[in-house]
Amino acid sequence: MPAAYWSMVGLLDKFTEGADVKTLKTEADALFRSLDEDNNGSIDKSELMKGFPHLDEGTVEILMTEADEDQNGSISFDELLKIILEAKCDADAAEDKSAPENNMEAEDMRGRIVRLEAEVTKRDALIKSLKTELARLRILNKAEAYKEKEGIDTTVYTGLG
Repeated sequence: MPAAYWSMVGLLDKFTEGADVKTLKTEADALFRSLDEDNNGSIDKSELMKGFPHLDEGTVEILMTEADEDQNGSISFDELLKIILEAKCDADAAEDKSAPENNMEAEDMRGRIVRLEAEVTKRDALIKSLKTELARLRILNKAEAYKEKEGIDTTVYTGLG
């Protein structure tokens, strides 16, 4: 979803909730004109940074990447409008979900979390077991090397026959 980051950083919060496409287009046009300082019909990275000074350069770079579909280094009005419409449609779709569906999704997520936690516990136990076995084998290996070097019987120390 290309509009995800635009929504996440709050740049689309000022648009009218529940507005129709015509209203959103009017609001998008006002935003576009306010950002397009040189009136060349596109918003470049520096204009976006000036329009939203609270954003750092990395964030602006992500926003540009999400919106700049033709990859020409700037955002056209159509590209901006598409981001806005996508974000607003996704927000409306999320709000339209019924409570039972949301509860079911939450239950599914809790179930997944429990299963993942169980898998992590099993994995941690396996890792501990493997580390213990590795340490035991290293000790046996050293005992064998010592036995060969000194000609000593080490079976008494290892418990093996």
